[in-house]
Amino acid sequence: MPSRQSLPVRPSISNLASGRPHMRGSLMHGLHIHSSLLRGRMMLVTLLGLLIVASVGVVWVVSQVRQPIQLELAAGEDSVDLSIPSGAGAGAIAQSISRATQGRTPVWLVQLWLRTSGQASQLKAGSYEIVQGDSLASLIEKIAAGKQTMRSVTLIEGWNWRQVRAALAKAPHLKNDSAAMSDTQISERLGLNTPVIAPLEGRLFPDTYRYAKGASDITVLRAAAAAMNRQLAAAWDARHPNLPLQSPEDLLKLASIVEKKLAQRKIAAK
Repeated sequence: MPSRQSLPVRPSISNLASGRPHMRGSLMHGLHIHSSLLRGRMMLVTLLGLLIVASVGVVWVVSQVRQPIQLELAAGEDSVDLSIPSGAGAGAIAQSISRATQGRTPVWLVQLWLRTSGQASQLKAGSYEIVQGDSLASLIEKIAAGKQTMRSVTLIEGWNWRQVRAALAKAPHLKNDSAAMSDTQISERLGLNTPVIAPLEGRLFPDTYRYAKGASDITVLRAAAAAMNRQLAAAWDARHPNLPLQSPEDLLKLASIVEKKLAQRKIAAK
């Protein structure tokens, strides 16, 4: 009678748990690998999601800072003034910009762009203008470059001191601080320690002087006095050795006398 062929025995859970420990270890190792792969995929998906969100955020911020600021201007106005005080930090500057732009540029957006662009430490104090078409990015670049709003006033050759003061008083956006000061006080502010000539006439070089919007007229007078000092020093160095002059002040007095004589002759000739 033919013998029966024995059939393979299917391993049971009990066999895996007790009789075949090497098979149990292989199964647990496989489960661990599968779990690690699953966690890795989830982390990768999360990271990609964060990168997408960050990219969208960056694109949105850049679009906001580069679009023109929509200003509401009064009739006849074409710009808005922006004053950056000396020593102001990035937070104070951001608030000033937000106020000047009538809230069109939120403080948080200004601060974010200052940090992102790396220009927070480059901003310069001064007087600036925001015009239609300016964006937050271009405005920050303007402030970082110190491109202040400039005006000019011209001092004409032959003017007397009264005419100079009148021109300064009429100059646009120039603070007339000298109006409340005596000639002696003005001379001291300009660093002119020598006796005042009739008063201050001949001590200011005739030229066109540029000044920041809202600057003091003392700034213009100081620049004109410094220019005259340079001209006087050059003339003194080039003087003829036989002239009976003891100091640059003597040369200045002589030039003032000659100028007045020529002016009187012109008047007499008419």
